Amino acid sequence: MNSLVELIVYMVASAGITNIAVYGSIFNRIRPKKGKLGELFHCPMCLGTWVGFALCALSPYTEMFNIEPTLMNYALCGAISSLASYAFAMMVDDEGLRINRDCPDCGGALSGIGSLEELGFVHESQLKQTQGGGDDQQ
Repeated sequence: MNSLVELIVYMVASAGITNIAVYGSIFNRIRPKKGKLGELFHCPMCLGTWVGFALCALSPYTEMFNIEPTLMNYALCGAISSLASYAFAMMVDDEGLRINRDCPDCGGALSGIGSLEELGFVHESQLKQTQGGGDDQQ
């Protein structure tokens, strides 16, 4: 595999493992709820870092990605995994993509990223209002 594919596989694996550990109902009974471990297991960014460390350590035992377990690679793997886990958690929920479902016309924007207006987009109905009322005026 080339290095870009390995990086993508690594990021997806780390985000998936973290998502299951933080949100998976299968772990509800054993997931810590109090103290530092409770905080860790309720934060995809925090737990994602530790998942990254673990995947770096397990790299010699898989053919999906090859990471030499050096101190710098542990640090980078923790950071990459943390970012991938957090980004995934902000974009996906139990119903699929996190979409602001309040907008009846378009479904809104990804709520983790912001509204369409915050991104600089204008909804079609707003565009008609700013242009003087729409098609019926000439």
